[in-house]
Amino acid sequence: MKSLLTGNIAWRSLIVLLAILLLPAVAAAHPIKGVGDFYAGMLHPLTALDFLLPWIALALFAGQQGRKGALLVLSIFPVAILLGAVLALAFRQPAWLSAANLAIIPLLGLAVALAFSCPASFIVVFSAGVGLLQGLANGAEITSAISPWRFIPGLAAVSMLVIAYGIGIVRSLEKPWTRVAVRVAGSWIAAIGIMICASKF
Repeated sequence: MKSLLTGNIAWRSLIVLLAILLLPAVAAAHPIKGVGDFYAGMLHPLTALDFLLPWIALALFAGQQGRKGALLVLSIFPVAILLGAVLALAFRQPAWLSAANLAIIPLLGLAVALAFSCPASFIVVFSAGVGLLQGLANGAEITSAISPWRFIPGLAAVSMLVIAYGIGIVRSLEKPWTRVAVRVAGSWIAAIGIMICASKF
């Protein structure tokens, strides 16, 4: 009993530590020395966890939806990212945008943890909504020193790569325990997301 209690405390402490270390900070897009604006667009979402975590969760979710659902996410999400980033150039960032992007982290993690099959209409709306939110947030951080017309295509390209690799990993898993591992990863993303939201709001 004592060892079980110690184990639970250790796991909870590890989750809290991860949440503290992974708290997303404001990461305005800026030129990277020796790297063009296209590649800066590719690197930017990979260096901010409030962008990277939902992308990973969406990729895992897409991989759980079967071939048709995976292809829907793969085709819609990058286009929605592109559209959202372009819209961010024309409109000011809404006050609620940052909160919405943080809130989707636990929602996406929970979707992966539950691993339920969704109808195609839900997948379309879900992936388009997440893509628009993420695109708006990334586009709003483009500074005057960066060419948005190079940065945004880089952003869309990396979104396609992250989703494609995530789908490929999940769909290549055959043994039942490996599918359970994907669900566990979703639950960890959800737990980290909840802690991040709790610390921000």
